[in-house]
Amino acid sequence: MYTGGVTMSVSKVRKQVYLEAEQEAALKRRAAEEGCPEAELLRRALDSFLSRRPPGRRNPLWDMVGVVKDEITGGSVNHDDDIY
Repeated sequence: MYTGGVTMSVSKVRKQVYLEAEQEAALKRRAAEEGCPEAELLRRALDSFLSRRPPGRRNPLWDMVGVVKDEITGGSVNHDDDIY
């Protein structure tokens, strides 16, 4: 597919994001250093971020649910007694 001077793969989807000015400047510098398009750097960064937690794995904070004592009596007033 060819769009306005940019050759794009059919498998890619266009997304619009807003960057901070400092992020844009750093992205431009890095793209120039590596000699690749900014979009490629963004795709690599997204791949890296998404690969940190295996797909389907839930947030580890959910493992804390239910670790407090049973029979909580005072709610938020006595929460230290119920938790510790």
